[in-house]
Amino acid sequence: MKNYWIIVNKQSKVTSTDVVRNIKRQLKQKITSSCANQNETKKMKFKIGHGGTLDPLATGVLPIACEETTKFIAHLHTLLKVYEFDVCFGEKRTTADIEGDIIQRSKFIPTKLQIENVLSNFIGNIQQVPPKYSACKVNGVRAYKLARENVDFTLEAKSVYIENLRLISYKNNLATMQVTCGSGVYVRSLAENIATELQSLAYVTRIHRSRYGEFTNDNAYEIKNELNLNCNYVILLNNKWTNRVVEIDHNEFLALSTGKIVTREKINWPNFLLKHNEQIIGLASMSGDRIVIQRMLHCD
Repeated sequence: MKNYWIIVNKQSKVTSTDVVRNIKRQLKQKITSSCANQNETKKMKFKIGHGGTLDPLATGVLPIACEETTKFIAHLHTLLKVYEFDVCFGEKRTTADIEGDIIQRSKFIPTKLQIENVLSNFIGNIQQVPPKYSACKVNGVRAYKLARENVDFTLEAKSVYIENLRLISYKNNLATMQVTCGSGVYVRSLAENIATELQSLAYVTRIHRSRYGEFTNDNAYEIKNELNLNCNYVILLNNKWTNRVVEIDHNEFLALSTGKIVTREKINWPNFLLKHNEQIIGLASMSGDRIVIQRMLHCD
């Protein structure tokens, strides 16, 4: 099996894990049907994982990594994401989205100008508390499981980065917004935080991830269809899917392969792909002026 990404347009009411299971099943069927030795295919194992969880309610870009591409999921987490989301003002719900129970109401509904005036307060590095109905772990247990069992617990605030936040439209009490952000941002918490800043209440009715790094919804795979590995939604690891690539020459490659020190001028990316002879060979980061290997590909 080759190393590639499969770019999925996840639908609502489907979990990210459901998508992985669906694709893994289809890939296994394709391998089985093309292999003469059926006993060998039963023993065959391959790696697959998603590049960033989307809430079951959310739709949009979900990159699926296959085989050695799974080593680059950590790189994907350093790239920016773009979400469009709808915020309904006037109510607070248990899950912070439309599926939760109403637990509080507010008579105050902000105006368009009032909303626009507070959005700049959420740009940059901010502290955000994840929703209780989330995949965060509390003493090894998923928060949403504790919340469903009415267990009392507290989640710690985390530092997250928001590059841009804007109001697209506003009618009655329903606002459509767009946020460009880094990893770890919870859109549901963001909606509640905006409402709190306005002395109101709110929950989200829709979340759609339209971009993840360079990946978009254009020609993305819909899991209701049969998987075709020759379509545009399959992106080979060596194809251009990130701008954070550092090319090394043969001497640098040999040095890194044998654990020797290779230095470069400061690179400000959290991590980056290493390229040699037009091939992606690994994931690295910087320690001072030294290139530090994080993951290397297995060469056949």
